[in-house]
Amino acid sequence: MAQIRFEESLQGSFAMLGKVPSILIPLFGASVLNLLFSLLVSRRWLLMNWMLFAVMAIVYLLLLVNMVWVTLLLRHHEEGKSASLRETWIELSENFGLFLPALIMVAVIVSLGFFLYLIPGIFLLALFFITIPQTAVEKTTLDRSLSFLHRFVFAEKNFLPLLLYAVILFLITLIPWIGSFIAAFLATLWFPYCYLTYGHH
Repeated sequence: MAQIRFEESLQGSFAMLGKVPSILIPLFGASVLNLLFSLLVSRRWLLMNWMLFAVMAIVYLLLLVNMVWVTLLLRHHEEGKSASLRETWIELSENFGLFLPALIMVAVIVSLGFFLYLIPGIFLLALFFITIPQTAVEKTTLDRSLSFLHRFVFAEKNFLPLLLYAVILFLITLIPWIGSFIAAFLATLWFPYCYLTYGHH
C-alpha cells in the first residue's frame, strides 16, 4: 500500500480509457443509472419521502456493481490478460454472493449519509467507496474489507485525497442535467484505479 498521489492518479485513471476501452461499458452503465436517478428525484412527489432513500440506495448498489466490473477489467489488464467483458462478468456473477454484503453496506451507509445530511454523505463516500474494489479483487469478507479500509485510509494517510475525490464528485453533480452522469462515470473509474495502483501492491 502507498499514499495516493492525486495528480498522478487522475492522469493514470484517464489513461486507462485508451488502454482498456472495455471499461467504458460499465462506466456508461453507472452513469446512465445515476442520470435516471437525478431525473427521478427532480419529481416533486419524490422529494422528502422515504422513497428517495430507497431509490438512492438501489442506484448506489447498482453503481457499485458496475464499479466491481470495472475493477475486474482493470485487474485483468494489469495481469496481462485480455480485459474481456464476458469473462469478467462471469467472474462477477460467480462471486456475487461474496461481494453482496459489502455492496449493500456501502450503498446503505452512503445513501443514509446523503439522505440525512450532505456533509456526512461526502465523508462516508470518501471512506467506504474504496472498499468495493478491494472486495472485488481479494474476494474477501466484510470484516477484512473494513480492516483494509482502516489501514489504507488512515494508516497510509489517504483520507484527504479520497475526500478531495468525493468533494469534486459532489461539485460535478451540481452541473445541471449532465453533472450526475459525469460524476458517476468518474467515481466508477477513480476508485478502482486508486485501489489497484496504491492499495493492492
